Amino acid sequence: KNKKTRIEDKMKQDTKKQYKRIKKLSTPKERKRNKKKKNKQTKKKAKREKKYKKEERGKNSKR
Repeated sequence: KNKKTRIEDKMKQDTKKQYKRIKKLSTPKERKRNKKKKNKQTKKKAKREKKYKKEERGKNSKR
């Protein structure tokens, strides 16, 4: 196998493991909590990226 597919396979395996782990220890309530937590994280990340893009735009306009 070439390197790229090997890396992709490894990533897939990791996500499978995580999914199994989550599935194992989750009652519906916990699953909901995990989902909320994840949403919160992605929102934070999006906010950070937006802020960074805005700063970059500002820097470019100053030149």
